[in-house]
Amino acid sequence: MLWLLDGLAGRSHRHVSRVLLLASVAALVLASVALVRHLSPDTYTLRMVRPAAPDQPLASLLATRAQHEGVTLEWVDPADQVPALKMMVDGSADLCLARFPEDTPHDVGEVAPLGTEVLHVLVRAQLGATDLGALRGRRIAMGPPAGDLRRAASEVLAYAGLQAGADYLAVDASAAPSSERPDAVFVLAPPHSPIAIESVREWGYEPLAVPFAEALADTSRSLTVGRVPAFAYRGLPASPPEDITTIAVQRRLVAHARAPKAAIQKLLTIIADGAFASQADLPWFDESQLGQDTPFPLHEGAVAYLHRNEPLFTPEFIEETEDLRNFIGAGIFGTMLLWHWARRRRDRFTQSIVERVHDLEREALAHEVDPAFEPRKLMHIRHELTRIKAQIVERLVRPRGIEDEFVAKLVAHVDNLRHYLLAVLTHHHQTQGGMPKRSAGMLGTPPKHARASLEHATLVEQT
Repeated sequence: MLWLLDGLAGRSHRHVSRVLLLASVAALVLASVALVRHLSPDTYTLRMVRPAAPDQPLASLLATRAQHEGVTLEWVDPADQVPALKMMVDGSADLCLARFPEDTPHDVGEVAPLGTEVLHVLVRAQLGATDLGALRGRRIAMGPPAGDLRRAASEVLAYAGLQAGADYLAVDASAAPSSERPDAVFVLAPPHSPIAIESVREWGYEPLAVPFAEALADTSRSLTVGRVPAFAYRGLPASPPEDITTIAVQRRLVAHARAPKAAIQKLLTIIADGAFASQADLPWFDESQLGQDTPFPLHEGAVAYLHRNEPLFTPEFIEETEDLRNFIGAGIFGTMLLWHWARRRRDRFTQSIVERVHDLEREALAHEVDPAFEPRKLMHIRHELTRIKAQIVERLVRPRGIEDEFVAKLVAHVDNLRHYLLAVLTHHHQTQGGMPKRSAGMLGTPPKHARASLEHATLVEQT
């Protein structure tokens, strides 16, 4: 019987050991997963709308640097009459360069500003143009129909009173033969644009100002006042001889919400590098610019980049989640109390069963050695043991399974006691009632004397 008491005392220790073992295994698995992810950096592929010619050097440099960081940029050719932002919404692209936010879909966010661009208005010197009115009836190169350049140039010409088709012919110089030089060329690029410089030096174009730039900028969210500095295109003869006013737009890299945050963070790390800004002829990147004076919402990857150096648990986070933490803490505490109560209740039941079996064992021993041997009392004890076994099965075996070593031993011990009492009663019946000798199929071999010690049976069972 001592092994039952020892087993009851050691059950809680075995349970705690199992919990600790499972927790250790779980921690080891999580650490292994984290180590594998750290040693195997993720790679990403993003589809980017192929930009217009003035933006291609910047885009190519970004793609080259991104390849070394595990981000591959695949070029998607722009579709006719389909803006780049619309291509991202349609699912054919993940990234693009954008300048006009009026039609920005809600699932597109800004990655980073990439410098300010000005509109270069270049006219053939033979026209002797002094204002935009000289472009009436002329062929004007304004980029692809759905491009940002076409939109900016159209707004400028419309403000000057010129309408496409009726007052001028808009063409895409990249799709026209080189021999068919347009009368005017519009270029959307930084002030020192290689394309603008080549047009002036090699092809005889001269710059033209946009004198109403400030008034036009007041009517648009996307346009601001810009300038082309003197001598920007040529030193001698000077072109332009003095600063000229034009419109300007902010060039931005934007991404669809489906673009992975980690990939966007990698791109921002590249853009923030001073070497990249120098090679791309961009102003020095200041991360405080992110989210400032932008009509686009910030992409989640850009937000994560801004918070990359913050601790996991900030004071703001702790303050905002105080009610949640209190609720979770109360829930955990209540769950622990409930579990502890259920465990104590189960342990009290087990303790009462062990003590009851022990009392019945001592009672059976007392009746066995009593000179006035009464079989009915042993039969009552045996029936009580049967009832106790049913309780054990109902309360312990079914919920927890017989694989519980302590429960299995407890059931076996009760069965042994029941079998032993049956053997004693059978032997008494045979010796007192003159029954024939038992067949080989009856339980056990009865002892030589009906007063054989029940403690001896228990010792044998333990062994």
